[in-house]
Amino acid sequence: MFAQEADPLLRDLELVRQIDCEIAERLPFFYNNTGVGGYLNMPSARMNEEGTISLGLVSLPPYTLLNLNFQMFSHIEFSGNYRIFNGILDGNFGKQGFGNQADRQANVKFAFLRPSENFPFLPSFAMGWNDFFGSRDFNSFYFVGTKEWKEYNAELTVGWGKGRISGFFGGAAWTPFRKLGLSLVAEYDPINYEDDPSPKGRSQKYPINFGLIYTPIPLLQLQVSQVRGEKLAASASLNYNFGSSNGLYPKIDNAPIYKGPVDVHPLDQLRPGRLFASELAFALLEQGLYLTKVYLQCEEKRALWLRVINTRYREEGDFRSRVENVLARLIPENVDEAIVVLEADGVQAQQYTYREQDLEKFREERMDEFELEVLSPRAEVESPPNSYDAIALFRRKKPIVTLTVRPRAITFFGSTSGKLKATFGVVAGPEGYLFDSLYYKMQVATNLYTSLSDVGDRDFLNPSKLPVVRSDKVRYYDSTISLEQAYLQKSFNMGGGTFSRLATGYFEPMYGGVAGEFLYYPVNSDWAVGLEGAVVVKRKTDGLGFTTDVRNYDGTFIGTQGFLNLYYDFRPLHLSFAINAGQFLAKDWGARFSLTKTYRSGLQFSLWYTFTNGGDRVNHKNYYDKGIAFFIPLDLFLQKSSRSYVGYAMAAWLRDVGAQSRTGKPLYRTINGERLRY
Repeated sequence: MFAQEADPLLRDLELVRQIDCEIAERLPFFYNNTGVGGYLNMPSARMNEEGTISLGLVSLPPYTLLNLNFQMFSHIEFSGNYRIFNGILDGNFGKQGFGNQADRQANVKFAFLRPSENFPFLPSFAMGWNDFFGSRDFNSFYFVGTKEWKEYNAELTVGWGKGRISGFFGGAAWTPFRKLGLSLVAEYDPINYEDDPSPKGRSQKYPINFGLIYTPIPLLQLQVSQVRGEKLAASASLNYNFGSSNGLYPKIDNAPIYKGPVDVHPLDQLRPGRLFASELAFALLEQGLYLTKVYLQCEEKRALWLRVINTRYREEGDFRSRVENVLARLIPENVDEAIVVLEADGVQAQQYTYREQDLEKFREERMDEFELEVLSPRAEVESPPNSYDAIALFRRKKPIVTLTVRPRAITFFGSTSGKLKATFGVVAGPEGYLFDSLYYKMQVATNLYTSLSDVGDRDFLNPSKLPVVRSDKVRYYDSTISLEQAYLQKSFNMGGGTFSRLATGYFEPMYGGVAGEFLYYPVNSDWAVGLEGAVVVKRKTDGLGFTTDVRNYDGTFIGTQGFLNLYYDFRPLHLSFAINAGQFLAKDWGARFSLTKTYRSGLQFSLWYTFTNGGDRVNHKNYYDKGIAFFIPLDLFLQKSSRSYVGYAMAAWLRDVGAQSRTGKPLYRTINGERLRY
C-alpha cells in the first residue's frame, strides 16, 4: 500500500527534476567580434551568466580588436573594445611610435525577457548600444530577439538597428556536435561598409557572414569566419565566471568547523577562568580568529566579554559560524551570556550577545545557526567593562607584524611610444599594531617587468589647464623598487554608530600627509553618512622626499581635499551606492558617483563618474572623470580563505580633474566589509 502511494510522488519528483534540468540547460554562448553576446558581427538577445568576465583578441580585417566583456547583472552586459586600424598611422603620433590609429569603445546591452524567467517557450528580447562612448564612429542602437530550440541544438535571431547597424539583421547558430563543442553560425549583416571609418574596410561582396566556432573547454572559445563576403576573420576569447566561483582550489587549508572537544564544566577551582580563556583563545586561533581580551563580569548576570579580530574571513556569516561553534562547546555552564566584540583595522565594528541557554540548544542541535543568529543579532558596541566591574581573564597584544604579498598590474593606453604600456610586479610589506592601538601599514613594490621608461607624462594633444596632481602618475611607477605606503592610523568607535579616524604618513606612491574622517553608520542601517578631509603633499618621483612644485600651479602647492560622503546598500541586489561631494585635489569642486556590485565569490565590480567645475577639455569637449574597477578576492587562487583583494582600475582618460588622494583605510569600507552578507 505504501509503495503504491509513493509511486505517483516519485514520478512527480522525477518530472520536476527533468523540468528543472531542461530550464537550466544552456546552448553554447558566443561572443561576437566586438565582445558582445552574439555571432560574428551581429548581436543576439542572449546573456551569459551573471559575474562572467571575458577577454578576447580578434583579427577582423582591417582591424585588430582587444575586447573585454563583463556580465554585471543577469540582464545587463557591458563590454569594451580597443580597436586598432591596421595599416593606418595615427594622424598625431603615428610616426613618434604610437603606430596605427586606434579607438576605444564601450557597449552595453539590456535584456528585458529571458527564457529562464519562467518563460521557457518565449524568445529572449534585448536592446543595446554599441560605441556609445568615445569617437562614436561605430555607434549603433539595436533591438533584438532570439529564440532557442534546445532539442535541436539551434537558435535564431532577428533584430533591427540604426546607426552602423542599419535596418533589419539576423543570425543563426547550430551545434550538431555538442560534446565536441563545434557550432556553425551565419548572419545577415546590414552594415553599410561604404561609410566605414577605415578606407580598407569599405568593400562588401555580399551581406552574409558565416563561420565555425569551437569550444574545446568551457573557458575557451575559438572562432574563424568569412565576413563581408571576402575577408577571413579569427578570434580567441577566454571567459570565466568569477562572480559565482568557489575558487580554483578547495579550501583544504582552512580548519574544519570546531566540533570538539566539548568542555562546558563550570568555572571553579577545577576549571580556573584563566585556563578556560587560554583554551578559548587557542580554539579561536585555529579557526583563524585572534582573541585579544576576555573579561568576566559578575553583576546581575555572569557574562564573558571577548574582543576578537577576524583575520581570515570576508563574510560575516563565516565569522559568526566559527565563533558560535567554539562558544557552544566551550562556554562554562555557570556563565549566563557571552558578549563578542568584532574588531577590524583597529576599530570595534559591532558586537553579538549569546545566551548560554541558546548556545546549549545549538550544541545539542535543537537550534540551527539561523535561529541562533536571530536570537543574537548584530548590535552596537558597548563600553568595555572596567577593572572594578570585571575580572581580566586573558590579555594578548594585537599582532605587531602580519606580512601580505600580492601581485600588481598597472596599464596605460595611448602612449606616443606605443599603444599599451604596463608594469607588472609584486607588492609586499607588513601591517599590524603599534602600542596595541595604532594600526600601521607599509608596502614596498618591485617591478618584475616594465615598459614605462619611455612614456611621457604630458598630454600634448589635450594639454591640461589644471594643476598636475594625477596625470603624471606614470613617473611614480617606473622605479625598480619603491616605498608605496607607510602610514599610521588610529580609529575610534564613539558609540551610537559613530566612528572616527586619524591617519598620517605616506598614503600612496604620489601623496603623503594627514587625514581625518567621521562616519555615522548605525549597526543595522543600510545608510551611512560621513565627513572627511586631508592635507597632503606630493611626493617626489624617487626617494622619500616631498615637493611643492606642481606644473600649472603658481606658488607652493599643498593639496587639500574634503568631502561629504553618502552611502547606501541595496541588499536585494548586493549593490552599494556612494556619493563623495566636495573639493578635489586640483581645487575643483563637484561630486563623484560610484556604484559597486558584490558577487557571491567576493568579486566586486565598480563604475564611477565625477562631475566637477574643473572645465577640463579633451578633444574640444568637457571631460569628466569616469572609469571601472575590479576587486578580485585573492583566495580564489588559494587553498585557504583570505580577506585580501587584487584590484585593477581603468579610467577613460588619465586627467587631473576629479582627482583624489588615498588617505589610509576608509571607515566605511572597513565596517561595511565586516557586515558583508551574501
